[in-house]
Amino acid sequence: MKSRITNKQNWGQIKTYQKRFKRQKRFSAMPRPYENRMQPILHTGYLMFIRGKFLFQGLIASLEEKNEYTFYAIIKSYWEHVAAFGYYYLRISALLNAGQEEEAFLLAAKMGLGGRGFPTEEMIRNKGQNTEDYKLPNIYTMMDAVDKDFEKHLKQKGSMMRELYDEQIAEGGHTTYTGLTIATKWAPDRLSQLPDLKKSWESKDKASLVNLAAMSSTIFFFYWEKFEQFRK
Repeated sequence: MKSRITNKQNWGQIKTYQKRFKRQKRFSAMPRPYENRMQPILHTGYLMFIRGKFLFQGLIASLEEKNEYTFYAIIKSYWEHVAAFGYYYLRISALLNAGQEEEAFLLAAKMGLGGRGFPTEEMIRNKGQNTEDYKLPNIYTMMDAVDKDFEKHLKQKGSMMRELYDEQIAEGGHTTYTGLTIATKWAPDRLSQLPDLKKSWESKDKASLVNLAAMSSTIFFFYWEKFEQFRK
């Protein structure tokens, strides 16, 4: 998280996180909901860990294959997922500390079930509930929560997750100018760019991508270590 981290240090972090994901072969059996109030909360957290693990593996594969298009598509999902997990931990922790267990359970259900198209409106109505009960905050709200939390830890102002997402990740992951120029090269006159199917990234491009992979994984495991305390 500190400034001027070298490419070698970032790769070292990535290798460490790769081992940590692999080391988690399984989760211990969870108690039944009526035996332990944390069961629904842990269940959603475990599902988020699994999704994070496979997105991370996709990131590593794209780096090894020097596939910048694939990297940006995956880092966009991974970055959003890391923000969602950080938000989930922060909100669950705050609700439990305030004694609002019912609200914490509802949030666990939202994160585990809520989404576009599922549960369907008909399924929700049949349960006598409202679609608002399953609506999640947008991803910017989640990123802002994580950025605000890191401001306290780093003791400095900044919107690390949101700024990098807006300025680099979302642009590279979409069919914008930035996203499309990944596979271009400069014309001999250096005034225009041409499509190039054989173009491979330059070392400076790779260093930037490695930094994004390491930074997002650092944030994920920062909150994962805190989330694991719920199991005790």
